[in-house]
Amino acid sequence: MLKLSHKIGNSFYKRIGSRDERLYKSNSNHPVNSFINVSQYEALKVDAGNENIRVLCREGCKIRFDLVDEKGEKGFALYQNFALSSGNYNINIGGYSGNVGDAMQHQNNYAFSTKDKGNTERAQRYKGGWWFEDSTLFCHLNGEYKPGKNEFRSLHWYPWREFENLAGVEIKVRTK
Repeated sequence: MLKLSHKIGNSFYKRIGSRDERLYKSNSNHPVNSFINVSQYEALKVDAGNENIRVLCREGCKIRFDLVDEKGEKGFALYQNFALSSGNYNINIGGYSGNVGDAMQHQNNYAFSTKDKGNTERAQRYKGGWWFEDSTLFCHLNGEYKPGKNEFRSLHWYPWREFENLAGVEIKVRTK
C-alpha cells in the first residue's frame, strides 16, 4: 500500500522506498478546463505541473495512464521511459505495456503546446494543452470533458476507444 507522505498544492507526492511517485493529473472526479495558457500550466495547482514533473524526472521516470470509459471499464498504459525537456517540455516517452494501445508513441519528441505557446493552432482547435503532432491526434487527455460525445476534442485515447469521451483519467509519474 502506498503511503501519502507530502501534499504539494492539490498534487500528491508519495515516497515508495527510494522512488518518488507524483500524481501528474487527475480529472476523474472534477474535470477541469485545460484550455489555458502556458504560464497557467506551469503554475497549476490541481496537477503537478510540467515544470515540477520535468525536475522530478531529470534522472528518468516511468509514467502510467489510468483510463476509465463512460461505461466504467478501466484500462492502462505504462511507459518505462519518460522525461520532459526544459523550455518547451518536449516529451520523451517509450517502452509501452498495457491494455489500451500505445497512443503516446505518436506524441514522442513533440513540444507541449497551449493556446499561447508552441503549436497554438492545434491547442486552440483541440481546446487544451498537449503534445500535439502535426497530422493526427491519437490521444488528448487535456481535451474537453464532453459526456456522451464522440469527437476529436474530447478526452480520448484513440487506440482504446477511438474518440469516445473518457469519464476519468489519472496520470502518475514515478522515478526509476
